[in-house]
Amino acid sequence: MTLDRHLRIVLAIAIVVGMVLLLFAVLMLTESALEVWHRFREAPRWATALWLGALGTLTLATGWAVWRLLFPARQPAREPEALTEEALQERMAQSEQLGIDVDSARQELVGLAQRKAAGDFRIALFGEISAGKSALIRALLPQADDITVSARGGSTRELSDYIWTSPAGDRLIVTDVPGLNEADGLLDQPAKDEALRAHAVVFVCDNDLTRAQHDAVGALRELHRPMIVALNKTDRFTDVELEQLRTSLRQRVEQLGEEQLSVDQDDSIDIVAISAAPLEKIVRQLPDGTEQVETRAVIPEIDELGDALQRMMDRDPVMMEELRDASVFILARRKLDVAEAQYRKERSQELISEYTRKAMVGALAAVAPGTDILIQGYLGANFVRELCELYDVSPRDIDVQQFLKLSQMHIGKALPLLMAIGGNALKAFPGAGTVAGGLMHAVAYGLIFDALGSSLTRTLSESGRLRPAPAASLFRKQLSENLEKRTARVAKLAWDARRKTRD
Repeated sequence: MTLDRHLRIVLAIAIVVGMVLLLFAVLMLTESALEVWHRFREAPRWATALWLGALGTLTLATGWAVWRLLFPARQPAREPEALTEEALQERMAQSEQLGIDVDSARQELVGLAQRKAAGDFRIALFGEISAGKSALIRALLPQADDITVSARGGSTRELSDYIWTSPAGDRLIVTDVPGLNEADGLLDQPAKDEALRAHAVVFVCDNDLTRAQHDAVGALRELHRPMIVALNKTDRFTDVELEQLRTSLRQRVEQLGEEQLSVDQDDSIDIVAISAAPLEKIVRQLPDGTEQVETRAVIPEIDELGDALQRMMDRDPVMMEELRDASVFILARRKLDVAEAQYRKERSQELISEYTRKAMVGALAAVAPGTDILIQGYLGANFVRELCELYDVSPRDIDVQQFLKLSQMHIGKALPLLMAIGGNALKAFPGAGTVAGGLMHAVAYGLIFDALGSSLTRTLSESGRLRPAPAASLFRKQLSENLEKRTARVAKLAWDARRKTRD
């Protein structure tokens, strides 16, 4: 109880003293304010205005500096890349100057220009082999001699082009895309690319959609191409069965549209019924009174498909052309993205190897205490900036320093372990067991820079910007991943670097 009373007394005295000091401060400030106000009243009006302006400017500058310190400005979001041929050509020229292979993307634009010059309407024909694609082509082209075969878009599988003239006199190129059976029941990337190059697609089936066919139609639907689903071999069904099939197909197609939330009327899918190679049963009465049933081919019934294609061509030629061009631009941009990503991946590995060697050489060259920290800090900052420049990211100095600071926290904990592991790995090299600790430092810093580059490269490629906290977290994880294999590789580099510095 005594202690409690003494504590209360001390607190009461502290409150009284604090109040006295506060009152004294208020009186002093009041006196100073009144003195300043008195002098302002006596001073010329221009001097007062000048002083108040300077005070206001200083206050605003201080407030702005505090605000920017507490709430750093975010990097402005990049505007979407204009998807035009001119923009793609400009981007390809810039990429080519860096040594990026842009031939695949350029071929798409060259092929587009050739197809536009020809002025033909192009459709891509999809479906399983057993669905009757070949029979449909023969029905469209009884004399299918005008054929070209090519492998486009890097595909090793052949694509066949056929020329068909509609009843209205329009010239149409039909591209037979290898069947789903030839692609393990899947719609592979070369097939999707060909769909993007075409004005429209036709999917041939001979019954209700199987699971593989349903997935293929869905994949084509995602490309937003005008589409016709052609139900072939309808001569096998009665009128009731055919109507039931039409209804089922329409329901499943409409479900695909609902799943993809497409509201564009040009994404609509027409469903037509055809018989590309119909057979007619003939019953013959033989002289002995028995009956013989024979089958023979009759004229194909493909008028419904021809009418649907003609409506598609007549719908809005300019719009169809623009839609096809935009799809090819998307295809070219995707191929350019792939080429740039591959270049950045290879170049980032070169930078990681380069700065790993520099870090080890810096560790070996550091003789005065503390100089290794300065060297590694300088190399680390330059390393981060070069990787950001490679991924077309403009890093702020505050982000670079924050990332290095967060990484340094993990380095301090991991450095003794890395040195121990590095020293153990160096025993595999002749004479390394007698080498001073500088070589172990070199291996440790090599491992650090190797992990630093890997973590930063992954962050930049996935997020497109420098994010200090996630990158530092990934760096901590990278320090311990594949440590044995990485240590052996880095130890060899360190040993070679030491030999070069001695020579």
